Amino acid sequence: MMLAERMELLTKRPQGTLFPPAQNRAAWEALPADDRMDMETFIAKWRGTPYPMLLLSDYAAFVRTGSRAQCETPYFARRRKLIAAVLDVCLHGESADLSPVEDGLWCICEETTWAISAHANLTAAHPFPISGEPILDLFAAQTAMVLSFTLTLLGDWLDSSLRRRVTAEIQRRAIDPFLHRNTDWWMGFTRKDLCNWTPWIVSNVMFSARCLLDDPLPVYRRACGMLDAYLRCIPADGGCDEGAAYWNMAAGSLLDCLELMAEAGLTCWDEPKLRNMLRFPLLMSLGNGYFANFADCDARPVMYGERLQRAGELLRDAPLTAMGQNLRGQPTDCIGDVPHFSRLLQRLFHPAGAGQSAGTRRTRCCRTCRCASSAEAGGRCASRAGTTAKATITTTSGH
Repeated sequence: MMLAERMELLTKRPQGTLFPPAQNRAAWEALPADDRMDMETFIAKWRGTPYPMLLLSDYAAFVRTGSRAQCETPYFARRRKLIAAVLDVCLHGESADLSPVEDGLWCICEETTWAISAHANLTAAHPFPISGEPILDLFAAQTAMVLSFTLTLLGDWLDSSLRRRVTAEIQRRAIDPFLHRNTDWWMGFTRKDLCNWTPWIVSNVMFSARCLLDDPLPVYRRACGMLDAYLRCIPADGGCDEGAAYWNMAAGSLLDCLELMAEAGLTCWDEPKLRNMLRFPLLMSLGNGYFANFADCDARPVMYGERLQRAGELLRDAPLTAMGQNLRGQPTDCIGDVPHFSRLLQRLFHPAGAGQSAGTRRTRCCRTCRCASSAEAGGRCASRAGTTAKATITTTSGH
């Protein structure tokens, strides 16, 4: 699968927004009561709490004491509080207080770097993240995505000068380095041993471009070569060498990229390697939410069920679709590990039964492990139905 060879198909400029803006009251008020309750609980947790300080010593702690948490705890808390404030406005409309959103946007724009301390190239001699060139790591890209969706969800309810400031920071810290720099290892220009960093970062920059640029196609075309370099590292059987949980930000992030490209005219759902990558969690499932665990993957990880469901719909794979439906969880599960706002929005606006027509097989639950199975498979577990393939497993480091 070579995306770069097909990028001339990227000709359709996307129109509209990916998710309903807060001004679309009908869409937000139509959300299921359980989803609204889950978000109200999350909002209440953060309402009235200040944005935490993120100190210079918090970054330096990584090289001075080895602590990642000293930086990451306030760093991620800021982003979760911002998401809570945005959801408050989306759920309650103009009656909600915009100040926490404005404060969060300003607070994050004032950060010297959007990279976390473990990714900021710090050393004992240089323990502070002071650099003239923005670092585009996993969470700088994710921050750009969170801020981009904040702007598109709230639109002109936000002050125009604040919107310009946030847009300029996203452009400077994420989109420009993505378009004009070749030295970041995860891009695949200087190194060939790529991992989930590539699709994870690429997907978030593509989301940012989709939200903010009149023409995001140059970003999409640039992404093709990076994703090709990543795909060359994946075995033909689609195995994810960091475990099933990393599917969320490996093949799951690749799915984000390919959906955005499909909207612009490039589709490749018939590729065997892609199909195997998207079906990988089925092979690793042990039933009842457990997965074969290796590398740094938990035995019972949080899987983004909506993404699994969407993959199954696009592949017309009923067991994969049903597995995703069974693992959808609550909306705010998507921001429990890292605040991945796009996953929460996908979970909200892609209903559990949205794509059932995409598959032709009926589903039910395996009698022994409660995992979804297809009727045609005779009730066998979906993780084993219709396949005897084995996935290649190796180990590598995490994020």
